[in-house]
Amino acid sequence: MSDAAAPKLKNISSWKLNKAEEEQLKTRVANGEEELTVKRALQKLKAEAALSRKTAANAVAQKSARQSQGSAKAKAKAPVPSQGDSVSDAELNDATNKHYYALVQQDLATIFEHFGPQLATEFCLPIGCGQESGVQDVYDRQKGITSLKQHSVYRCSVSAFWINALSSATPGVPMSRKRVEDLSAFHFPGAQPKFMTDRMIEIACSEADLTDEPRNLQMISPEELLHSLLHACASAIKLSSALDSAVWAELRSKWKSVLLSVPASFNEIQQSDLWKTAWNKRQAVVQQHESLSRTALQSAMEVAQLKALIESGSSSKLTPSQLSSALLAAGLQQVVSGSAKAKKDDEECGTLSANFISSALSVQRVVLSSPRCVELLLDMEASFGTQSPFHMMSKLACLATKPTSAKTREWVLSCVHDFVMHGDMSPSEITKGSLMGTKHHVGIIQLCECKLKVSGLQYREGWKSEPALMNFIGIESAC
Repeated sequence: MSDAAAPKLKNISSWKLNKAEEEQLKTRVANGEEELTVKRALQKLKAEAALSRKTAANAVAQKSARQSQGSAKAKAKAPVPSQGDSVSDAELNDATNKHYYALVQQDLATIFEHFGPQLATEFCLPIGCGQESGVQDVYDRQKGITSLKQHSVYRCSVSAFWINALSSATPGVPMSRKRVEDLSAFHFPGAQPKFMTDRMIEIACSEADLTDEPRNLQMISPEELLHSLLHACASAIKLSSALDSAVWAELRSKWKSVLLSVPASFNEIQQSDLWKTAWNKRQAVVQQHESLSRTALQSAMEVAQLKALIESGSSSKLTPSQLSSALLAAGLQQVVSGSAKAKKDDEECGTLSANFISSALSVQRVVLSSPRCVELLLDMEASFGTQSPFHMMSKLACLATKPTSAKTREWVLSCVHDFVMHGDMSPSEITKGSLMGTKHHVGIIQLCECKLKVSGLQYREGWKSEPALMNFIGIESAC
């Protein structure tokens, strides 16, 4: 895909800044930058991002059409791509992530401009007493060969620049810069240097790749792990001008140690099997979320425990807003993802907003104080995992606020439990809107309470087929 055929930036000044960009504009102007210059720079970034999305979309569409055309042997011929069949798959792959990798290159350029190009050739840092030292044993060729022969894997510390940051094990699959920025903000809050002790870069290799100082190593998905490190360091360098020179000198030294002490796992993988390994590594991320992420029930209990811990050192009770500030000040992190609107509409596990904390405490106090409710919730979690109807706090909080009494709450939850367990409704149909209702329809909670009241009226008029059940749910008091 030639540069001549590529679309050009147009109407840059017409792009409107969002709230986050407006805040960034105010901050940079307050720091002495010229307002119009900063605004145009932010608008240009938005225009470039939109153009890259359009370029990537065209490349993905062409490649998809070509693949469909190749598989539909007996069917009508697929539409010919607009750029013609002369465009190779390699060119389409390049066009898909051209802007993404251009930003990775910018991060690398920022790092080398600040630290010097010799950083790329420096050996990884061993464990030592100085500021510039690593946190684990460094790469050793002979140990690597021995470990690969014995176990087909070798783990050690490497330089971030030994790894080819511009190569993907799955070329042509669109990458997201926003997800890299979110991951960077989570693992390196405030662009502060931190060793990657809980993350490891997976590398595909053979014994021939294990030279004294290996270069251009092939990374296995997820590539965002390395890219988020580079982005965080580049961001720190850009912010360094606002710091005291002594403070930045210490941070700079720490950043160099982080870059030259990256945990890596060398895996003996045939090139023909690389795509399978890359797929499985991504699947491992999904499985970890499925098995390790907190449910709303677990989060409610944990937030209550955190509240008790924070208040143990205080003479007064904290409001949800005060508790949110105290937990963040204590160093607790929030998941960085999605738009502000999405977070407002669906408070998921992972945030520490005042709304989330208020919902969690309400759930813990009202819903989880009922053994029957807890039993039903655990049963649905065992059956559906993260797809359980009440996996999200926003939906579980509906049970804390909408039912009119503790008995009706148990009744409503029993009804929902039966709906999904017997296949009358799918877990995905249980949403905040379907539970609470809107101005256009009655919610499930109200509907179930109505059914309970009707049953109560029938009971009073002589229908006594289930007296034990009526007694259990407290029909007289409920009605």
